[in-house]
Amino acid sequence: PNFSPDKHYMKGFDIPFDWKLYAGVDVGSGGPGGKETHPGAICFVAVRPDYRFGFVYRAWRGDREATTAGDILNKFIELRGQESISLQVFDQNSRDFGTIADRMGESFEKAEKSHEIGEQVINTLFKHDMMFLLDDDAEVVKLGGELQSLLKSTPKNKAKDDLADAFRYTVTKIPWDFSAIKLNIEARTEPVPLYEKAFGTLTEQEVRELEIMERRGVVPRREGQDDWADTTDDFAYWNEQYGS
Repeated sequence: PNFSPDKHYMKGFDIPFDWKLYAGVDVGSGGPGGKETHPGAICFVAVRPDYRFGFVYRAWRGDREATTAGDILNKFIELRGQESISLQVFDQNSRDFGTIADRMGESFEKAEKSHEIGEQVINTLFKHDMMFLLDDDAEVVKLGGELQSLLKSTPKNKAKDDLADAFRYTVTKIPWDFSAIKLNIEARTEPVPLYEKAFGTLTEQEVRELEIMERRGVVPRREGQDDWADTTDDFAYWNEQYGS
């Protein structure tokens, strides 16, 4: 739901040499895309060296192609070309793909399969404008269409998630730096509630905690108080995973 087609498309540009490249593969069910099949899909993401910004620069979805695991691997190698990929991940449910890749000397890691984790990362990235899609690549635009279809209200049998799965596998393995928007919120046992203390006596951490309570409606907002960055608790979780 945090993906916005009005905000999250961008024009392509030459990727600087020091950016990191990541890729994810969803092998699919082997048949051509349609109501009864799940086509293979591949996604490539470029990430700025500070790990605070990235974009999908290349993608592929085998809509009308019947494919084997070997076909998907060959397509991946074709799309990758001579690029140096920092990390390649795949859906480990396809054992054939992993076996073939190993025999060809291709290094792939197993994907994080949790939808909850993957969707949380994706929504966090789009919510804070850390992730974009190229609007001049038709295959990447297909990913945008899938993301728009994957709202909670969309029936699973009508939602398309082939590229979205490859995208999810890719971004969950990237060590994003959420420290710029992280809030480390700890449970406190203050003898005097923060909102009853004189504002000038609050520490910087206490000021942040008071702002959180104000934003959540736990206490009334101070008169004239400006809105601060709309940040959610998931950053504390992701920084525990990735570090600051």
